[in-house]
Amino acid sequence: MRSEIHTETRHVWGFIFSIMLLPWHLIMVVLGKREAKILFEPIIRAWRFVWEAKATAWLILLNVIAFILIQIGSITGIITDSFTTSYLLDGPSQLLSFNIIAFVANWFVHFSIGHLMGNMMFLFILGRIVEKEFGPGKMLFIYFLSAVISGIADDVFHLTSMDYFANGASGAISGLSSAAMLASPFAFTYLVLGIPIPIFLIAWSFLASDITGVLASSQGVANMAHLGGFFAILIIAKFLTPRDRNRLWKGFLLNLGTLVVLLALYLLFIH
Repeated sequence: MRSEIHTETRHVWGFIFSIMLLPWHLIMVVLGKREAKILFEPIIRAWRFVWEAKATAWLILLNVIAFILIQIGSITGIITDSFTTSYLLDGPSQLLSFNIIAFVANWFVHFSIGHLMGNMMFLFILGRIVEKEFGPGKMLFIYFLSAVISGIADDVFHLTSMDYFANGASGAISGLSSAAMLASPFAFTYLVLGIPIPIFLIAWSFLASDITGVLASSQGVANMAHLGGFFAILIIAKFLTPRDRNRLWKGFLLNLGTLVVLLALYLLFIH
């Protein structure tokens, strides 16, 4: 059963419309024809937009709290480099030693505000879609199982580099991107560039970037973790209902068909 979550498009245009009506509402309030609470409609709409997908909102809040605690711990000296390596970062050495604490904790670890904000923006965009399409329980299941699979994939890929470590929610978010791409490929987000961008294009961009990163052996980005999370849906689908799997399959065909059409247009009119 789908949770009662409205599309980002509906929220964005509703918010814009409520802003445009503010001068009129203010006049009506001054004339005593409307109650003053109507002036807070844009704020109420924004609040609903943020908290409507509750599981997604709580995941973001947990990541933000973890970031704040890590910053405080680092400044006060409570969190040392040794503690960070032992309990907050994941890598092949942690996998081989069965360090479950580090394996799980790193999903909530971000050391820079840029890393946190980037991940949380896409968690918000993609999490809302997956939560709308599958409900909060399945969204969390997809998120955390993607985190597990992405972590294992990244660790195995770097088994020859025992000094390799990674952190962040990117692998889990990549899992949400593939689920969102398949469940609702033509949903739009306005939060990336301020213009409507279809989710399938966001997911395709992630996939292309990570494949390129792995082939080029790029440093500083856990591309294999992202790919592990993205393709985790192949395993996750086995645990979903036949109806959900059918929806994902139809979504795959839609994505494939869209890719074929875009390639044909490119070859006909651009190449």
